[in-house]
Amino acid sequence: MKNLRKYGESPFRVAVIHGGPGAPGEMAPVAKKLSFEVGILEPLQTETSIEEQVEELKTVLEKHGEIPVMLIGYSWGTWLSFIFAANYPSLVKKIILVGSGPFKEKYAFDNKKLYNKTNCRQKRIQDIEFVVKYVLDNIYNNNLENVVLLGGSEGGVIVPEIASDLEEITHMVVMGAGGYSQARELEILLEQEISSEEEGLFEKVGIRNEEDLQNKFDEIRNNPSPDKFWFGGNYKRWNSYLDYSPEEYITSLDIPVLFIIGKEDKMVPYQPVEYLAKKLGNKDNFRFEILPGLNHSFTDKDGNNKINYIIEQIILPWYHENGI
Repeated sequence: MKNLRKYGESPFRVAVIHGGPGAPGEMAPVAKKLSFEVGILEPLQTETSIEEQVEELKTVLEKHGEIPVMLIGYSWGTWLSFIFAANYPSLVKKIILVGSGPFKEKYAFDNKKLYNKTNCRQKRIQDIEFVVKYVLDNIYNNNLENVVLLGGSEGGVIVPEIASDLEEITHMVVMGAGGYSQARELEILLEQEISSEEEGLFEKVGIRNEEDLQNKFDEIRNNPSPDKFWFGGNYKRWNSYLDYSPEEYITSLDIPVLFIIGKEDKMVPYQPVEYLAKKLGNKDNFRFEILPGLNHSFTDKDGNNKINYIIEQIILPWYHENGI
């Protein structure tokens, strides 16, 4: 089997790394899309060990790529890209990890009890900061001009604190999150559900009114147990987010910041982003996009997902406007 496909024109500055192992070709749609902008290599893994796959990738990139290259890894390809960059940092300009497996032991094993005991906002921030610092220090030797931090949904809640902690972060994108605490966001969502007179998520979990919701909050605050669950998370996790507001970190940032949220989002209300837009709209480093008709996954009522539009028409122009 051939171990390389090419898309677009030379020089080939980007390589897409497929998952599996054993799923060659799955990154072809990505390669075709990106090839309108830059030459793309799609190395196909034919070797049967990690060491051999790393060396096979090295041979392909050195022969056909414009060194150093950008690696875009998916699934298993994220690990292969990470391992390759750690072994051959001079050959890699940047890495983008999509759908990555775990990098820390506690996430790598099916130990739900351990995970539930440690899963909380503080631990998640600690883990992310560890990985970011490790990559910057050990793969890029702290030599990157730009480091963009992108957080979606719950990840969007914590990236402002991470950006405040790490001076290496130069840009931040938040999708599907705002500046309110989760308690306040849930209050807004409950108000919307009650006014709509349609059965929603709250009614399904026994929350019929504001009093029910506040009682649940008090129950979580008084007993943040890793063994009690609500709305898909345990009380320990909920307690770490319930009264936490990222606003103080957001307002302290002087790097370029982009917020994007759908106005029909039923998981996170758009009002926290609207609030930030009113408060920070006069600051040049902030931009806010509240998109009509789109839900939490940026899909419209007809089922059309608009994420490609958002990337091409909002995020990429914002990148270029801010020197990336």
